[in-house]
Amino acid sequence: MKHIRFHHQRHMLFGGGFFIGTLFILFGTTLLLNVVFGFALPLVRLLLAFVFCYLGLRLLFSPLFPRTHPFPNNWNHAQWDGLKHYATRREITHIAITDEIIKTAQFQLVFSNKQGQLTVDLSSLSENVLAESERPLNLYCTTREGKTEFRLPANTSITIFSENKRSQTYLPDGSYTHEGSHIYTSHPGTAPRIVVYTTARFGTVTFTR
Repeated sequence: MKHIRFHHQRHMLFGGGFFIGTLFILFGTTLLLNVVFGFALPLVRLLLAFVFCYLGLRLLFSPLFPRTHPFPNNWNHAQWDGLKHYATRREITHIAITDEIIKTAQFQLVFSNKQGQLTVDLSSLSENVLAESERPLNLYCTTREGKTEFRLPANTSITIFSENKRSQTYLPDGSYTHEGSHIYTSHPGTAPRIVVYTTARFGTVTFTR
C-alpha cells in the first residue's frame, strides 16, 4: 500500500514535545553543573518559571479564533495509507466531496474533528459513480467536543453506525440517538451506497439531505 506524506503537516513551534524536551535538557545541565561545580539552583522555582513561560507562549502563538479553510488545501494534514484522512482542530471547515475524490480515495475517507465545526458535503455525488464500485463509499468520523455535519445526496441509500458518549447523532429522518451504539438504515432491504461510522464524545453529529 502507498504511504505518501501530502504536502507538510503543521506543527506548533512551542508544542508539548518542545517544552518537555527543553525541560529535560535544562534540568540535566543544572544537575551536571551542581555535581561538577557545586552550583545550587532552586529546581522547583525554575520548574514553575518554565511552566508559566510555556503557558504564556501557548497563549501568544495559539489561534484565539477558529479559522476557515477552503478544500482541498486542508488535505495537507493527511497521511495517505490507502485512505484519505482529514483532521481538523478548533477550526470551521467545509469539505466538498466530489466524484473524483472518492475515486482517488478508493471509496474510503476518514475524518477527525476535535473542538471544531466540520461540514462534509456529499450532496454533489452522483448515483452513477457510487454504483460503479462493488463496495459502498465508507466514511469514518470521530468527533470530540465538536460539531460535525454530513450533507447527503437526496435519494442515496445509506447505513449509519453511530456510537455516542454524552453526545447526540441526528439522523436523516429527523430522529436522533443519544448514548450507546445504534444502526440506522435509510432503505431497508437495499444494499447501501454509503456507509458511515461515527464516534462522538461530548459532541454532535448531524445528517441532512
